[in-house]
Amino acid sequence: MRPNARPQARKNRRCIHWNTLSFFRTENDADGRRSFAAEERSMSDRFLHTLGAYKATMSHEATLIYSEALLRQAVFAFWRRSVGVGFFVALLVAALGLGVLVAQGMASWIVGTLAAVLVLGIAFATVVYIVHYRNSLRKFHQMDKPQATFRADESSFTMSSDIGTTTLQWSAVKELWQFPSVWLLLYSKSQFSTLPLACLSPETQAHIVQCVRAAGGKVDG
Repeated sequence: MRPNARPQARKNRRCIHWNTLSFFRTENDADGRRSFAAEERSMSDRFLHTLGAYKATMSHEATLIYSEALLRQAVFAFWRRSVGVGFFVALLVAALGLGVLVAQGMASWIVGTLAAVLVLGIAFATVVYIVHYRNSLRKFHQMDKPQATFRADESSFTMSSDIGTTTLQWSAVKELWQFPSVWLLLYSKSQFSTLPLACLSPETQAHIVQCVRAAGGKVDG
């Protein structure tokens, strides 16, 4: 045996011992990093879940202020779009045809028919406007304060004033008609609610559009 064999053996054992400690230390560090990454992902998931729950429960609120001038604008906008341009074109054609026939001195059933169509058409359009305008004015005059509170969340919206409170699901809105000064929430061909655009923040406007579309309603600008 060589004289320096035992010191060399002790040196080798120290090297093996150090390498073993280094291996376990590296393994523990890797486990620690994996554990930290898992905890970080868990915290991120919890934050996103909390943020989603907050957004789901977050509501938008606005005070809607009405006036007779605003109601006239809303009813006229509804009347013009619901009657349609084609209706007025038909009335114009009937009026021109009637004028030509009368100028030619014709007195037949065609003249009578055109005259009846023209009168009935004008009467229909006038009645539609008057009925909706009177209904709007009646509700307006019933209010002590010409204002209402509008609250909207992800699933429903509420309109409340001193004459009552109504809560509806967004699915009840069939169409949203957008005009420069008012928005109209249409529930049927003859029922709608008026939203003064100046009273709605850009965030509330975007929320209304998003909810109407998400519920299957049509947005018509």
